[in-house]
This record gives sequence, C-alpha cells and structure tokens, in this order.
Amino acid sequence: MVAATAPSGPVSVTRRAASDVPCGSPPRDRLPGSLPVPDTAGPGFFGAQEGHGALGKVAARTHWYCPDPAGPADWRPGVRVVASHTLTSLPGPLVDELPVSYREMLSVLTAQRLPQAEGYRLSLPRMP
Repeated sequence: MVAATAPSGPVSVTRRAASDVPCGSPPRDRLPGSLPVPDTAGPGFFGAQEGHGALGKVAARTHWYCPDPAGPADWRPGVRVVASHTLTSLPGPLVDELPVSYREMLSVLTAQRLPQAEGYRLSLPRMP
C-alpha cells in the first residue's frame, strides 16, 4: 500500500489514434479544451474494497490511494489543485445541472454520510 505515489505508466483516455498525439504529452495536448478531473480514493475506500457491495465482486483492485488531493501536485512543478470535492460536497451550480435522478442519488448519499463516499474525491488541478 502506497499513499500518494504515481501509478505505473501513462494513462490515456482519448479515443484518438495512438499516432495522433504521443501518450506522454500533456493532457491539454491530448484533449484540447478539456479540464482533467481525476478522482482519488482515500485510505477508507482503499481498505474496504473486499467488503464493498460492487467492488468486492470484481477482480480489479485499487493499488494506491491518495489521502490528500494536493499531494500529486508535487509530482510536477507548477501543478496546483484549484478545487476538490467529495460526491456529497459538489458545488450547487454543478449539482443543479445534473439530471434529476443523479440529484436524488446525491441527496440520499449525503444523508447516509458513508465514510467511503467522504473519502472519494473529484479534484480540478491547474496544469502549467
């Protein structure tokens, strides 16, 4: 178990051909006009994978966790976290734009105050 260390190898979520843009290029080159919003899980989420209702039924496992979303900003000079929210603390204007079923789910999730939900974060880093 390692906290706030870089996952092995580059990850690319674009559907463009591999020859279009090198995988090691900055996200702003791979996905022009987009903002990366990585999700991070804290130690509570990491440690509860086996007993989790959905995650416990699949072979895939998270192999690292990030208790502080600002930690990965140290991996590259100039990166800073502009915003970071749990699913239960998303900004009101963003929640207002979601479909009704998602807003209802977030309302129920907020009322439950589950440690796993509080340890799972979406962050907005500002890249250099």
